[in-house]
Amino acid sequence: MVERIVFSLDRLNLPAVKDEGEERKVKEEQKVEGGSFLDLLKEGIKKVNELEKDADKMAQKLATGELEDIHELTIAVRKAELAVRLLTEIRNRIVDAYDRLTRLT
Repeated sequence: MVERIVFSLDRLNLPAVKDEGEERKVKEEQKVEGGSFLDLLKEGIKKVNELEKDADKMAQKLATGELEDIHELTIAVRKAELAVRLLTEIRNRIVDAYDRLTRLT
C-alpha cells in the first residue's frame, strides 16, 4: 500500500510553481530552518512502513507461539492501519491540490 502511494506521488511529476510577477528574494535570516516538505513526507512513509513491518513481525510471533498477548498484536495492527489511512488521505489531498493548481493555469 505504501509503495502505491509513493508511486502515485512520484507520477505527478510536479513542476515548480513560479510567480510570473516580480520575484521575491528571501534574506538568509528569513529562511525557515528544517527539512523540506518532501523530506517530511519521506520520513512519514518510512514510519508507516516500519509500523507495518512491526505488525507483521508480531503476527508471525503470535503464530509461532512467541507472543502470548494478542492485545499487543491488535494494537500494532491498528496503529499500522491508522497510519496507512492517514498517509492515503495526505496523498489524496496532495493530488487534489495539484489538480486545483493545474486548473488555475
